[in-house]
Amino acid sequence: MKETLLKELAPFIQSRIISDCKRVEEIYSGQHIKEAPGDLLLIPSNGWSIDCAKADSSKDYRIIDYPKGGHTPDGIFICYKRDMVYLSQNLKIYDVMPTVLKMSGLPIPAFVDGKPAL
Repeated sequence: MKETLLKELAPFIQSRIISDCKRVEEIYSGQHIKEAPGDLLLIPSNGWSIDCAKADSSKDYRIIDYPKGGHTPDGIFICYKRDMVYLSQNLKIYDVMPTVLKMSGLPIPAFVDGKPAL
């Protein structure tokens, strides 16, 4: 299925709109992986977004050429706490919520995959 999808997407890959196609297991982990969206994930190149809404009845996709909310693999986490030590580790997105809960003195639910950074 992945090879068939990549063949269909060849023009977008060659034009560097799509950078890769990955299986869900290559991106996500943890006990909730079965709830991840789809079986294969398209990874857009920097500066591009994928939108699943149809542009019109003749196409199953549309190119977005205007700024729109998007996701990137890298981000920045900034927080301030007077007695906080310098945090130099790389966080994962799922570590942010338990970190904020711990900093706020709130319990971290058992179902949370991430770990607090502090």
